[in-house]
Amino acid sequence: MASIFFVQAQKDNTESAFKYNLIAEPAIVEVSDNTTLNVKFDNGTVVNNYPNDKSFPNGAKPAYAVGEYKILQGGGKLKFNSAAGTISFTYSAPASIPKTTDQTAVQVSVELIPKNDDKKLTGGLPKIILYCTLYIVQNETAFEMVMPEAGFDHSKFISNNAGGAAVLPIDSRIPPAKAAELQKQIEKMKKYQTAPQIESNVNFNGITSNASLFYDEKNDLSIIKFTQLGMQITKVGEGVNTGYNVTPHPNPVAIIVINFKGKPTKGAHPISYLPEGVTFASVPLQKSCECGHEKKDDPNDVDAPCAGQVIITEVTKDGFRGELVARMYFANNGNHTSGYVTGKFYVLKANNN
Repeated sequence: MASIFFVQAQKDNTESAFKYNLIAEPAIVEVSDNTTLNVKFDNGTVVNNYPNDKSFPNGAKPAYAVGEYKILQGGGKLKFNSAAGTISFTYSAPASIPKTTDQTAVQVSVELIPKNDDKKLTGGLPKIILYCTLYIVQNETAFEMVMPEAGFDHSKFISNNAGGAAVLPIDSRIPPAKAAELQKQIEKMKKYQTAPQIESNVNFNGITSNASLFYDEKNDLSIIKFTQLGMQITKVGEGVNTGYNVTPHPNPVAIIVINFKGKPTKGAHPISYLPEGVTFASVPLQKSCECGHEKKDDPNDVDAPCAGQVIITEVTKDGFRGELVARMYFANNGNHTSGYVTGKFYVLKANNN
């Protein structure tokens, strides 16, 4: 867990102070996205919040009220969920982070103020200050898969390497005359690559990329593929043992293919049944789920509409930015369950249609 806490307590009652923790779930948050911070006891139980009551339902008096809460370092906004049944906060990340880094740290603090003045009942409770560290990341592509039955419980898959095949730079140790000769050969090779690309409308950099969009003119179908998705975050455990496994720079473990009808123009493109659809698969994890299948006459068949859409938010010279939301389905020993996938993406153009 990328979270820490520190407590300022009175000397005569330090033990009670350390029963409280401020936990971010999860501690890694995408730019422009939100995450929840919960105050929990050491055993993982969330601390209840009764802002308008003088006592708990069992008659006991609440020990603490929320005092000052603030962001000590980093950007974003912190909001106390005053109407919630637990002591929790919502952190909203800024829209961007410095280009010089792939992540930035944010530190927040929360004060818990003793609510009772009767020291005989409270034992002279101390004021508590809890601290938590969050990490903001900015991925070009990030999908969240919610399919617990398949092992994906709010699992986040990312991809940041959209580039295709590239020509490596000439080694600086090569003598200048030889380097100049090699550069001429490289430029000649690029011309041979460019000519057939123009003639066939194929974009060599896009077609060899791990994240690309190909428009099939014959079938009027746009096909988006990601072949190197890494699992950055996944939820683990249940109840008081709930937590998140975080891998800042994960290895590729999954692929996703998204089909929608029509050209990839800016705007919303609905996805429902085949040939529209979404397929997600992971060979290392040996799991897959999909949507788009339409129920046939077979009574054992299952209707699996995507009930979603692809939204192209930006069309650039080289690619597309967009968003995805769709319902997903998982089959296990004849049992079918549903979940969903949401996310943002950037893909290169595989062709110029």
